[in-house]
Amino acid sequence: MRSILFIVLFCLVAGNFVCLAAGVDMLALYQETGAALLETEFQAWLLLAPEYNQVPVAKLLAEIAGEFGYELTGSIEESSFQERFEQAFALVNLSGAAGWLTVQRLPNYPLASGSETYLGLRAVRQGAWPDLAAYRERATTEFGRFGRKTDLQFFTTLIGTRGGKLSKDEREEIVGRVRSLAEAELVETFSEGELTTYAFVSPHLPDLLQVGARQMNLHLAFRYNEFENQTYIYLGNPIIAPDY
Repeated sequence: MRSILFIVLFCLVAGNFVCLAAGVDMLALYQETGAALLETEFQAWLLLAPEYNQVPVAKLLAEIAGEFGYELTGSIEESSFQERFEQAFALVNLSGAAGWLTVQRLPNYPLASGSETYLGLRAVRQGAWPDLAAYRERATTEFGRFGRKTDLQFFTTLIGTRGGKLSKDEREEIVGRVRSLAEAELVETFSEGELTTYAFVSPHLPDLLQVGARQMNLHLAFRYNEFENQTYIYLGNPIIAPDY
């Protein structure tokens, strides 16, 4: 499935640290799936203030990386798609995680008045990420210099596997456990081929996201890989941000 990034760029809503009531967090929710956790991914996206729309994306990325004190581990790369999308991106050195910083611009987005420029940070760590709050706090402080905090959105995704292909009953059992622990309401389901997804809204989770006519803040997906004979299980707040 294509990355949910396109939705990310146009549905920014403010949020707080990914934490449930009564001390239950995303890791506890993921443990209900019975999967072996492979990696945790964190993303932060900000709609930049209008004055940055005229700055070339590569120059803007270099200035922001310098302002944040990020050490680039490679050169800044650029790409574009016709005249409707352009971006600059670079790998950054983050303690304990693989980091990626980008500036993306949509010059002619039809629902906006002029250009829109977004700043994004993606960081991935193997296994659990117990100190993720520190990255979130840092992004809140740093990104806040370049736009409104109400235009800042966070995404957290946990990815792991279980051996073999899960039956429908096994998937539904997992869905029930996650839903019960989060006290979540099922918003919608989707199934295509070996992919099945569930969207929820929980009163205990932050980062509520409007997707179409619905709001959600918890996203669970199962995808069976026949070549590996493994079922990949994804859990995201508010949605699963990377490709799946």
